[in-house]
Amino acid sequence: MISTKVVTGLEEVPQTWVYENYCNLPEPLMGQDVVIKSLFNPNDKRPSFSIYYKNGMYKWRDFSIGEGGDYINLVRYLFDLDHFSAIKKIVSDYQTFLRSNKEGYSLSNIVPQARYHVGSVQARSWNNLDAVYWAQYKISSDNLNRFNVKPLERFVFTTEDDSRPELVRTGNFIYGFFNKDGQIMKIYQPRNKDLKFIKVHDYIQGLEQLEYKQPNLIITKSLKDIMCLSNFGYNAEYIAVESESIILRKEMVDIFKKRFNAICTLFDSDDAGKLATANYQKTYDINGIHCPLAKDPTDAVEKYGLETTRSSLTPLLKEVLKK
Repeated sequence: MISTKVVTGLEEVPQTWVYENYCNLPEPLMGQDVVIKSLFNPNDKRPSFSIYYKNGMYKWRDFSIGEGGDYINLVRYLFDLDHFSAIKKIVSDYQTFLRSNKEGYSLSNIVPQARYHVGSVQARSWNNLDAVYWAQYKISSDNLNRFNVKPLERFVFTTEDDSRPELVRTGNFIYGFFNKDGQIMKIYQPRNKDLKFIKVHDYIQGLEQLEYKQPNLIITKSLKDIMCLSNFGYNAEYIAVESESIILRKEMVDIFKKRFNAICTLFDSDDAGKLATANYQKTYDINGIHCPLAKDPTDAVEKYGLETTRSSLTPLLKEVLKK
């Protein structure tokens, strides 16, 4: 029998149905987190669209475009609608769904799953494999020590309520990014394509190393870029945001504008990097450049060497920093 239920308002539409319907999820949402390929970026090669349960409701974030929000915002972005038009569409589509599905919608019991986090890390001594890896980007041990990068013997994933078993990770090419107090902030696994970066705490890379002695500030997207660029001899200092989809707070940008004569961004030359560059220009009137030789400066140094990479970047930086 076809449902004759009349949906009169948004409060009658389960938020889980919105995600399951518009994101075409293969299974019902019951408290678990879900990661799928971007709904907005057709060039997304790895899943970057996250649906997660927080504070009693599901939310979403697309890391490939730097946008996110609740289920109403999702429909707004998907169909280019204003707030009220998005609500109207959700209600109408749910009504249509009920009329065409005699079984209706089975509302699942939401049981939030305990999330894994990094519980502990164990550092080790540097070895020859480490030296070879960092040398290809012309990053020295002095640079690594200055920015508190250490090789890790292992790290352990745990849950706060111990409801799931510990997961121990070991191997070569595992590095910890620490703050000046020795607290682990991020884990970097360059040879792990599925889990290259693990965020442990909020972290603006390079912030603790700022001396405010140079006239220029360059905002990039990784600590590896900072350490590589530090060898170029520019009259600049560097910081890196956690992700190109994250924009610095206005209060922080205001401080930087007072302490430095000029600021620019140097993000990746891919779609995410170009979008981030545009966001900084629009939000803070901070212009940016991209590495002309490769996706980022470290890749360019690896492929073409430091001098060639510096020669390609120097005129671009001179131009953007004088504006």
